[in-house]
Amino acid sequence: MLDEEDEGVGYNGPPSADTWRSVQNDLTQAARAASPYPWLRRWAKPRLDRLALHVERRRMELAALIDTADLERITALPRDGVGTAAERRTAWTAWRARAADAYLINRPSPDADLWSMDRIVKATPNQSRSDVTSQPAVPRTVGIHLSIPSLGEAQHACWIDVDPLSKGEVAVIAAYKIDADWQTGDVTLAVPRCIAEELLSPTRALDATKVPLC
Repeated sequence: MLDEEDEGVGYNGPPSADTWRSVQNDLTQAARAASPYPWLRRWAKPRLDRLALHVERRRMELAALIDTADLERITALPRDGVGTAAERRTAWTAWRARAADAYLINRPSPDADLWSMDRIVKATPNQSRSDVTSQPAVPRTVGIHLSIPSLGEAQHACWIDVDPLSKGEVAVIAAYKIDADWQTGDVTLAVPRCIAEELLSPTRALDATKVPLC
């Protein structure tokens, strides 16, 4: 990653939720590995800082693809509930822990229909899929602190990372981030109320809390 930053080209291919999560997770793991050794700090800090810039650059590339107008409109649409709240939370908890089950690794997330990348990615980075010129922007009035979970390694398949976050959740983080410590994986979002209700719902089993916006 540092070589790519120095060269200013490449960045591991086109922007995607998987690519961004990979570099973000690598940075967090590197920071955690160095933290117990104080004598490494002078050597590690400039490298970790540069990696954090790389992660943020990748996030910005991904955010440029997200059509927040479509994402907000889709999220605000009424939906019929599927199962009880307890059943939905069980489904999310099992999906996030699926690295231990070879048959579940590639199973779509419970929100795959709601926040499908096909539905919320722009036609081009500079062109919205929605006709937003006649619609006022949805106010981003809710602050959310989110602790991003680490990627899991599939127990039944070598070299496969399993993300506890859905692609839709990664897209939300990329699009609405206002502050972040990418080394610890702590991020603050400013989101519309409809998206805040989704992220804060106990059924999603996310480590997310509401915080005031400055």
